[in-house]
Formats: sequence, structure tokens, C-alpha cells
Amino acid sequence: MILQETYARLQTLGIPVAYRVFKSAQEPPFLVYYLGNSRKHGADSLNLISDDNIIIELYTDSKNIALEKQIESLFSDVELSKIESWIEDENLLMIAYEFTTLNKE
Repeated sequence: MILQETYARLQTLGIPVAYRVFKSAQEPPFLVYYLGNSRKHGADSLNLISDDNIIIELYTDSKNIALEKQIESLFSDVELSKIESWIEDENLLMIAYEFTTLNKE
């Protein structure tokens, strides 16, 4: 899965989505996604495979289990890790999802 496919899936939720940051303030809920780490490897001096860590962050003003389940359903074909954090000074709940994809170049 590449970043464009991640974006296309997230757009189906009908809430604002941006790569890394928005250019203007958003009302929750909203999503950002980005490439975390990437590792290239291969054989015979050719790096033809990349392991890409993709991170999706959902920001809400309160727990939204239905929306979380929708996101998890959209990415049921990958192994998701999930972390929940409260951002005190923003008064927002952040749910971060992370998964790794293997891409052949």
C-alpha cells in the first residue's frame, strides 16, 4: 500500500484529511497521515523493496468508537497498532494508528 491509497481510503470517511498538517485550523474530527520510517533493502546491490511505516492520526474532542471502528475496518488488511493520547493544551483526543507495508519498486 502506498500513501495515495491510504489517502483514498481515509477520504471515504467524509472528514477532513491532510498529509502531515493542515494549512488552516480544523474542527474535530479530522485526520492526518504521513510516512514515519522507511527502509530500503534488496539483493545484489539493488534496493528494490521498501518497508514503509505509515501513521494515521485521528483527532477528536471526545471518544468516538464508531469512527475508530470505521478506520480499523478500512485497514483490516494490514496489521494495525493503536495508541490513544490526550492532548491537554489542545483539549483533543488523538488516536494514532501505525502499520508497515512492503513495496516492490
